[in-house]
Amino acid sequence: MSDLENVKHDAGPDQDYVPNAWWKVPGGCLVLLALFIACSLGVLWIVQFSLSRSGAYHQALERARSHPIVATQLGAPLRPGWFTSGQVNVHGPTGLAQLVIPVIGPKNRGTLYVVAEKNGGKWEFQSLQLAVFGREDRIDLLLPIPEAAPVRNF
Repeated sequence: MSDLENVKHDAGPDQDYVPNAWWKVPGGCLVLLALFIACSLGVLWIVQFSLSRSGAYHQALERARSHPIVATQLGAPLRPGWFTSGQVNVHGPTGLAQLVIPVIGPKNRGTLYVVAEKNGGKWEFQSLQLAVFGREDRIDLLLPIPEAAPVRNF
């Protein structure tokens, strides 16, 4: 007896439709796939939310926004991009943060590389560098900003 003989094509006298179960397997797979995607997006959102709420994240962005070289390379306003990665470990007044923060400005985009340590409740940066798209070198945002040379009038 073949499978085609088991499939009903006509509704019985007391039925409004033909109950066939061929859709249950692909439908179940689609439901499982949708649940997997929803859970993955939920985990990604939780990670992004937790990293973007750290003090090191906010201070690194504020330093970048106020740095004149960043303003000339990326433009203002500077905003964070998606998919911040890294880790933040805080234990009371101490902690360690290693972050990679994508940043976007009106002129260009780049990536902030942050290494910071929290001592006594205050974040101190060991490394704060900006990699600008299209440039091979990184800009060290912890170096002192050079003073502009005075303009000479001849």
